[in-house]
Amino acid sequence: MPERRVRQRRDGTGAPINGPADQKYYTLETEEPKVHDLDWITNWRVAMTNVLDCEEALLAWSLFSDVAASFPNRGLPFESLNSKFPAIYRKLFHGNNLPSITPEGKQYVPDWCPEEISSLADVLTSGLELFTSSVRPWTLERDGPC
Repeated sequence: MPERRVRQRRDGTGAPINGPADQKYYTLETEEPKVHDLDWITNWRVAMTNVLDCEEALLAWSLFSDVAASFPNRGLPFESLNSKFPAIYRKLFHGNNLPSITPEGKQYVPDWCPEEISSLADVLTSGLELFTSSVRPWTLERDGPC
């Protein structure tokens, strides 16, 4: 049977969940969770410049797409903007300069017109609103009285 690889899931205590994967003969890989800097969106939106971090913007847009898929009714405003601007998404994707699609020695730096910046800000703001309304607040657990 061919080997399949999937990310290893963990339960609330951090212990690996292997049962279903073992039953299907999957090999699990451990992967550190990706930290998303969602404050970047707010800071960029306030500055509203043509200079943006394509990697951060694409990571946020992809995260918001996942959240919208998880909460279909709540995600409708974001999904409507998401589907309206595929060219902006493609520019962000190519602006990440992934080695698999970027020729060696080359780099793509997107030029953004004011309308694209405004539309991207609308998409990311809508996504951030969806995200903050859909997740529970996180609080730091303290180990002592301080």
